[in-house]
Parts: sequence; structure tokens; C-alpha cells
Amino acid sequence: MLLAACSPIRGGEEPSFSALSYKNLIPNEVYSPAVAPIAPGTALELSGDDPQPGAYFQYHSCTAAWSFTLADARTIAVTAGHCGKPHDKVWAGSADGEFKYPAEPIGEVIYSDNYAEKSYDLDVAFIEITGSADYYVPGEVDNTVATSLAHLPQKVCKLGVVTNETCGSLSHDAEIAQLTWQDRQWDSLAARA
Repeated sequence: MLLAACSPIRGGEEPSFSALSYKNLIPNEVYSPAVAPIAPGTALELSGDDPQPGAYFQYHSCTAAWSFTLADARTIAVTAGHCGKPHDKVWAGSADGEFKYPAEPIGEVIYSDNYAEKSYDLDVAFIEITGSADYYVPGEVDNTVATSLAHLPQKVCKLGVVTNETCGSLSHDAEIAQLTWQDRQWDSLAARA
């Protein structure tokens, strides 16, 4: 499992889209949002294709790691950057991982660090949620976010659509790790548990 945080990693540069105002958070601590509009572990389906009933198309089953509401009332969900590119459409996922028709998109990928011109080496993407649906969540876990990769907790748990709940001890502090997804490989700053 790879863990990422929304914090600058190159000479204090700030990402163009900041999920958290990390300057206001205590370094090396965790942040627990009071409200999560979409539960951690929520199933999402992402695709750059426009699906039509009966037609074949590709989509990725991914997981919302956590979500929050911005000051301007927009709802943002966080997922892995390799799940989608900017402008990919997002639908609510299902327990069996099958795409259900008819289905209206519930959002769109607005940022993916894996596909950004100026990457911060984080496998993270932001989805703007614009619709509602019956969301499938395979379980329940605490909704906490590390504010720094410098000192992470020794034990972490995650809830994934495919993997369900998995927990483990931190085995490697933040370092450059090689990620592989489909036919792409890239380096990403990550911790491992």
C-alpha cells in the first residue's frame, strides 16, 4: 500500500490545487475532517469514454480515500492519480464492480498529479463531485489524513473497493518508489505499509 499526503515536496513549491491548507496544520500530525461528504472507501468508476448501453468501453474501479467540502461549497473526493486523467467522468461504483445503466456521472476528475505538466510525484487525483447517487462502501474506517510524510503513524489501515480493509505497520518511511500502472511507470514520493 502506498500512502501520500497533500504537502509540498520540492523546495516549498505549492501545488496549483491544494486539497488542504497544509500551512495551517501542525507538522507531522494527522488531520481528521469533521465531515466527509463521501465516506472513505466509496466505490467510484472512472472513464475517459462516454459509455453507451450495449457498447464496450473501459473504466477503472477506484476508491475514494477521503473527501471534503471547499469554502466555495464544492465537494472534492481524493483518489489515486493513476485512476484517471483530468476531464475523465466519474460514476458511483457498485459492490460487484459492474457498470450499471442508466447512469449519470456524479463528477469529473479535475486534477491528477500523474498526468500533470508539473508533477509533485504523488499518486493523487482530485474529483469534483457534482451529483448524488447511492454509494457503495465496503466497510468503515477512520477518516484521517497525514499532514506530512516526515513522520507517519506506525500502523495504518485503508479501505479499498477491491481489497476491502487492510492494515499494516509502516515498513518504509517516505522515499521515491516506482509505481507501475498498465503500460506506465513513474517515480512517486510515498511511504509503504
